[in-house]
Amino acid sequence: MQHLLLDGPWSVNGIILQQSPWKPFFEPTFAKLSIAAIWLQLHNLPVEFWDGETLETIANQFGTLLKVDDFTTSFSRSKYARICVEIDLSKPLSRGFWISDDLHRVFVVVQYERLPMFYYSCRMIGHGSNSCLQSMKSGAAKTNLPQPTWRVGSGSSPVSND
Repeated sequence: MQHLLLDGPWSVNGIILQQSPWKPFFEPTFAKLSIAAIWLQLHNLPVEFWDGETLETIANQFGTLLKVDDFTTSFSRSKYARICVEIDLSKPLSRGFWISDDLHRVFVVVQYERLPMFYYSCRMIGHGSNSCLQSMKSGAAKTNLPQPTWRVGSGSSPVSND
C-alpha cells in the first residue's frame, strides 16, 4: 500500500491520479485537492549535498519530504537528485534556488514531474494564462520573481539574494 501512496502521482490515460490515506468522514463531492505528492528533480545540485539531512533541508523549503529516490541515495544516477515532496498546491512553485558554501555558488534548477496544469508566470498550479487572477489584477505577468539563496555549512539557512 505504501508503494502506491509514495511512488505516485500516477498517470492514467494522461490524467493525474493523486492518492492519499483514507480519512474518516471523507466527502468526495466537497473535497478540494490542496496538497499533492510531487517528485522534484534537483538539477545542478552538487553531489556533496545529496546526503539525507541536506536533502531534507532543501525539501522543507517546498513542503514535507516524503521520500528520497533510491538512485539518489545510492548515487546511481548522476544527472540530478530526486525527492518526493508533499506540496501545498495553493502556494507558488519555485523554478530553482541558489546554494553555496564559502567558495562556490550554484543555481539548482527544480523540475517538477507530472504536474497538472501549471502557469509559469505566477507559478501556481490549477490554471493557465487565460484564467490567471494574479495576471488579470496586475495587468502583466511577473516572470522575474526573486529566488531564495541557501548557504550550506553553517545551519543551511536562507540568506537574501545578492
